[in-house]
Amino acid sequence: MMPSLRSDAPAPELTIYGQKYTGPRLHINGRDLPVITMDAETAFGKDYTLAKMSYTDYIRDPRMHVHCWSVKIGDNATKVYFPDEIPALFEAIPWADVAVVGHNLVFDGFILHEVYGIHPGFYVDTLSMARAVLGHSGRHNLDTVAKHYGLAGKVKQAALYDIKDKWELSQEEKNALALYATDDVDDTYAIFWKMLDELPETELKLIDITMKMACEPVMYVDVPLAQEALDEELGKKANALSKVGIPADEIMSNQKFAEQLRKLGVEPPMKVSERTGQPAYAFSKGDLEFQALAQHPNPKVKDLYFARLAVKSTIGETRAGRFIEVGKDGQLLPCFLNYSAAHTHRWSGGNKMNLQNLGRGSKLRLSILAGAGHVLCVADSSNIEARVLAWLADQLDLLEAFAKNADPYSQFATRLFGYHVDKSKKMERQVGKVCVLGLGYGMGPMKFRDTLMKGQMGVKYEMSEAEALRTVQLYRTVNRRIAALWDRANEWIEAMILGVELKYKCLTIRKGEIELPGGLKLHYHDLKADIRMKGEDIVFDNITYATGINGRAKLYGGLLVENIVQALARCIIGDQMVQMYDEGMKITMMTHDEVVTRCLIEEAEHRMERMYAIMKTSPDWAPGLVLDAEGGYDVNYSK
Repeated sequence: MMPSLRSDAPAPELTIYGQKYTGPRLHINGRDLPVITMDAETAFGKDYTLAKMSYTDYIRDPRMHVHCWSVKIGDNATKVYFPDEIPALFEAIPWADVAVVGHNLVFDGFILHEVYGIHPGFYVDTLSMARAVLGHSGRHNLDTVAKHYGLAGKVKQAALYDIKDKWELSQEEKNALALYATDDVDDTYAIFWKMLDELPETELKLIDITMKMACEPVMYVDVPLAQEALDEELGKKANALSKVGIPADEIMSNQKFAEQLRKLGVEPPMKVSERTGQPAYAFSKGDLEFQALAQHPNPKVKDLYFARLAVKSTIGETRAGRFIEVGKDGQLLPCFLNYSAAHTHRWSGGNKMNLQNLGRGSKLRLSILAGAGHVLCVADSSNIEARVLAWLADQLDLLEAFAKNADPYSQFATRLFGYHVDKSKKMERQVGKVCVLGLGYGMGPMKFRDTLMKGQMGVKYEMSEAEALRTVQLYRTVNRRIAALWDRANEWIEAMILGVELKYKCLTIRKGEIELPGGLKLHYHDLKADIRMKGEDIVFDNITYATGINGRAKLYGGLLVENIVQALARCIIGDQMVQMYDEGMKITMMTHDEVVTRCLIEEAEHRMERMYAIMKTSPDWAPGLVLDAEGGYDVNYSK
């Protein structure tokens, strides 16, 4: 059982704004911190709304107006404070010495930073906690989480809609809003203590790190360079549209796009909608049927496909635009990330400005600046998933290659092509890399071939069906222990269905879940299978689990191994971030397997040494796992 982070120990008397602090404290970072639960209610309207705007746009907008703050000091009764009462309240709170709790605290925390210049000692976001603790089979809004823990949930939703488009409130409206706000804070305080004992201390620190990357930004934007990135994106779109000679609105319309395909003699690809269960056009960029249009022999079909991508794939354009908007007038660039956003507990990009997949060397990446006298230190955990997979499977030759700092991608490519491959043969090595990273989870020959031909892992390579089959067979022959791990994982799935507890290395397999080192869990809610007898053997078919509201996904050995590997890699990187955090490093950003910190120029060499040392140290629960890191530092995000 994890040690409790709740402290009921006697503490020095503390009075905040006339209220004597009573109730438990949060034991974190060696301190017992008073807990203040908060929630801001802000003005909004038809055009001024979070449905259309990012947090930065919304909170930095001249129309920004806080109607009230609901505040609960310890377990005292929640009180609601309106604008004329807020300055005195905030002045009385010893912010550096308290833990602030909120649901979707990144919004309220950014308001504290932008509007009031306030930075709490520790941030606790119960929305983030809920994702980690409850898994991803349902919603994580406050109402749903509260009801999960037996609370009444929201009953006063109407209060918000009654004040839409109002910046000044009547006393009656203030009273209604106060009831609504009080209800939110009371529920948030209750679920915080209920979830606290289910979350390891490391993860609570990672939530604090995630909040601070957004709510205490320190990076800047090179606006002219971001403008160049935007111009390039607009140029790509214009060029793609000029090739087909069709207006953008017709390309964006599913119906009209389908008509254009039919004019070229192509029947539009179809799929069954997961939401409705009805036939729908397969026009999303992730739909394989849609991707196949890129290989069509008719160049006009190809042009139409790329025009659709150019019009619909606006992430580069919108992100560059948001960079420019954020950076104007020298404003700081926050890094909004969603903690435990994925099933494997990895982060995802948040708040309409994803910083997770900025291309290395891209103008938009280079436009992120450390600021005067500072640098950004970047350390990337090299091939961490491939290393974890080899360790998990006891694929000793691959582990040895990593330990000797050999190049397993070139080694496999040498076997595949029949001649020596090294880093100078970039195409062959990249194919070897796709093999090592992509075939470790049971991918079949046809999917592997499609992956290569469509460039889904960074390289486009033409391969025949026979070559794909030979490649997959070669991988499984060379890496027999990894292939055997998929069969073992099928046994773990059966154990999760039957409720049989198993242990393997750092994993504990139980009914519907796998416990990871440190205490996080991989949840497989409502795991089901068609179970039948085949002679004397029990056979499990059609294994699925709940993934969201009415959503289900298949589960099989190779996929479970992939989930576990990604989750373990995330555990390692999370532990490394916490160690950096404990050493006082300012973590400004993280992207997948890369951690970015900011420091003074004169401290950069030592900072990189420490980051490398931390990221090259294997965790105690993984003896024999060899880790490595690479990166560097610069005045911008260039490494």
